[in-house]
Amino acid sequence: MKLNISCATKIYPLEVDVEQLPNNINERHITSPQEDNTVNTSTTYAEKISTFGSLKHQICSLYSISPTALKIVHRGRILMGDDSTPLSSFNFKENDKLLILGKPPTTETDVGWKLLVDFERKHVADVSKTYAKNTNDLTQLEKNFLKDPERRGYIKVMDKRLKGYAENCMKLLETLDGLQINNDNTDGGQAQRNREKRKFLVDGLQDALNKNDKLMARLTDYLNRCQHPEDAL
Repeated sequence: MKLNISCATKIYPLEVDVEQLPNNINERHITSPQEDNTVNTSTTYAEKISTFGSLKHQICSLYSISPTALKIVHRGRILMGDDSTPLSSFNFKENDKLLILGKPPTTETDVGWKLLVDFERKHVADVSKTYAKNTNDLTQLEKNFLKDPERRGYIKVMDKRLKGYAENCMKLLETLDGLQINNDNTDGGQAQRNREKRKFLVDGLQDALNKNDKLMARLTDYLNRCQHPEDAL
């Protein structure tokens, strides 16, 4: 069955399946867009759309519409149902028109962008604050206000803190790498912004690790001077 999908000035004739798919169908054919306002998206049975979820997915892909903003109007009514709802339940007729309402994903509503912003809000400030505290405490330690055994005890505490900081940054890098920031509905421009945002966050964590390495080198040097004070003369 053919439905006419209308959004703005574009009309897509879209083949949908309102009956059970035949067995052993594995052909596929999609024609290229025509030059006028009508785009041919005819398919064979293997590509036909039979559920409400698959219909929404196809429409979002065609028009780059955010799934959360999508509304499909049929004969004056907004279609409702879960993704598994069969299209046969909507009583479509041949060449029925579906009016599409919605808007493309924006930076503010894009799921991937939100994941990155949430990550930044939850972790970046804490990483920066912890580094600043470690730097300050190490500087105070290097001033030799403490004497043994308190000094040696604090050196061990400082070593544990710096190693824990490095471990935390590595875990955050793994978490960041595992975030699903782009999907089939992410438009090209937003996908690029998401990749750039993640790279910015990755670079920040790697810079934090490099700075922490310098703190660990300072702590090692200070420990050596404490153990071999004659070498400092």
